[in-house]
Amino acid sequence: MNPPSGRIGARGIVYFARVTAENANRAYSVKVGGETVKVGELLVDQKFCVLPPTIHPNGRPYRWVGSSLLDVEYTNLPLIED
Repeated sequence: MNPPSGRIGARGIVYFARVTAENANRAYSVKVGGETVKVGELLVDQKFCVLPPTIHPNGRPYRWVGSSLLDVEYTNLPLIED
């Protein structure tokens, strides 16, 4: 998947996508050496992410990956279905 818009910050990258109404917030994990490691989250309801050019508390600005979300046509965002 190569989404047209994302945001990168101190804790990693956020890609923007469309979701079906049935989707809800959820975490994705994998087992690594017997330990469960979170590798991603789907944030849908009552969650938010901070957008560029906001400055992270560590002093570095969040930045866009690909195009700014404001410059991307909604229908060009990938669709995540159940």
